[in-house]
Amino acid sequence: LTDAMRLVAAAKVRRAQDGVKKSRPFSEELTSMIKGIVKKLKGSGLEAELPMLRVPEKVSQVGILMVTSNRGLCGGYNAFIVKKTKARIQTLNDQGIVPKLIVIGNKGKMALTQRMYDVNFNYTGTFFDFPDTLRANLVSNIGDAVRNLFLSGEVDKVEVVSAKFFNLVKN
Repeated sequence: LTDAMRLVAAAKVRRAQDGVKKSRPFSEELTSMIKGIVKKLKGSGLEAELPMLRVPEKVSQVGILMVTSNRGLCGGYNAFIVKKTKARIQTLNDQGIVPKLIVIGNKGKMALTQRMYDVNFNYTGTFFDFPDTLRANLVSNIGDAVRNLFLSGEVDKVEVVSAKFFNLVKN
């Protein structure tokens, strides 16, 4: 039974690794393109028409998007994300900022009460499941929630706390 489970797990890991490797060039190129567009548009006077280009004089409200898993054998990943989120919240608290938190994944939602009781944050109540397979509509809903938080003026900037996959040995 354990050999069969190990084979299934290995196949899932290989599939996930292949997916990450295939999508990384696309995401890096897209990020580079967006940064280039923003750089060219800055100072062009379009900031009033394009509120996503707005850069505040002083950041007084911060949104944090915490990305954890729902379940599974990734305790190290979840612990790392919760630890980094908690450290960032503490840094913001030291600056007098109480961040607003959006959570992806059940493990992050559970950590709000179990591991982050000693830092000061506002949980927006916005929670998203992290399914085994991501779909465009879920990603769109997450993007809408983050964008609405920013465009409504509730936050001056949004930070994402997640991890970057390198390989099984390095992570």
